This record gives sequence, structure tokens and C-alpha cells, in this order.
Amino acid sequence: MMKRYLNSPEATKKAITPDGWFKTGDVCTRDTAGYYHVVDRRKSLIKYKGFQVVPAELEGILLTHPEIADAAVIGVESVEQATEFPRAYVVHSHPEKIKSDDVKAAFGQDIMTWMERSCAPQISTGR
Repeated sequence: MMKRYLNSPEATKKAITPDGWFKTGDVCTRDTAGYYHVVDRRKSLIKYKGFQVVPAELEGILLTHPEIADAAVIGVESVEQATEFPRAYVVHSHPEKIKSDDVKAAFGQDIMTWMERSCAPQISTGR
């Protein structure tokens, strides 16, 4: 994750607070016991090929899939294509069923195909 900051003091300065915290864009609260809770995102839009994509909406769609227990969507910058791509991280509802790499790959492909049917065409074809 930190490769883009290697030998780039300016990028590092923008990404890490003076007291050593990495700026993720997550908004957190801290309770009286000292536990942190993610409650929001600072940046709530992904700018994908001229469209504004709301990560929470994609997460909501993903969570309707019967084999997904949890999901998070982030934007991943593509300098070459001058855009961001939505990237989803999902938790299978039965992780014991997807132990092998082949089964994991098939599950990932199933989710991609399912999202293509569930999202607007301009978003789902991003791969």
C-alpha cells in the first residue's frame, strides 16, 4: 500500500499526519474504552469515467447477494486511464466453502457477472 510514497516526501507528507496516522478517509469515533469505530467516509464518491459512483450503493447491492456476508467498496486510481475504478472487498457468508484458489476465483467471477446484471452498464463494465 505504501509503495507510491517511497522516495516521495511530498506524497508522504500529504498521506500521513504529523503524529503518524495514515489518512485513509475513514471517519472514526473513539469510545470511553479506547475502541475505534468507523462511522463514515470523508470521500464518499468514486469518479469513474465521468460518473459519480457512491461506494455505499455498490455495497448495498453486493449485500443482497446470498453468498456475501459483508462488503466494502473503495476507489482505486488509474493514472493510465485518468479515472478511478470501484474495487469491492467481500466476505463470503460461508468461508469454509471457498478454501481452494479455484473456488475463490470462481466465486469472484460469479460476483463480477452478478454485478454486471445488477448495476448500470457504465459502472458494471469497469472490471
